[in-house]
Amino acid sequence: MNAKRFVCGVLLVGLATTTGAQAQSPPRRPGFQDHQVPAGTWLFLELRTPIASDASQPSDAIRGVLKSPLTSDGVELVPSGAVVLGTVTEAAPALHRRDRARVAFRFHVLEHPATGSRVSIRSETRVLEVEGGKKIKDAEGAAAFNQIRLKHGDDVSVSLREPFLVRIPEAAK
Repeated sequence: MNAKRFVCGVLLVGLATTTGAQAQSPPRRPGFQDHQVPAGTWLFLELRTPIASDASQPSDAIRGVLKSPLTSDGVELVPSGAVVLGTVTEAAPALHRRDRARVAFRFHVLEHPATGSRVSIRSETRVLEVEGGKKIKDAEGAAAFNQIRLKHGDDVSVSLREPFLVRIPEAAK
């Protein structure tokens, strides 16, 4: 019975001491440092969503993962592994020898892998084209000609058209 009183007494003393300390000086809020990721910064990505001139549609959602961190003056602003979300803006298959297969896409959201926080970004629109070329024997439709096909795991890169702001807690430096 005495042991229980002792444990409760210690807990209350701890609370009383903590409460007293808070009353004397308010807790310090963590400071933040703002860093700007400039326009023109290249994002090197690994695709998680396939994109194809003969299968994708405009407005299809696409996803990639940042392969290398974004840094400024030795400070890591965005770690590798950050998710980048985007959209297919154009897709056209080559259906004839003289056609050009075409696919275009851009990215508009970057998500931090640890915190889940998101920031709007505006990347360039990446446009890829290839000539239809010689018809493949016994093949029909889009399968008979060259197409653009980016698979899950393929590397792509885009540059930022506008800067964005990253806020890092001072303790994290």
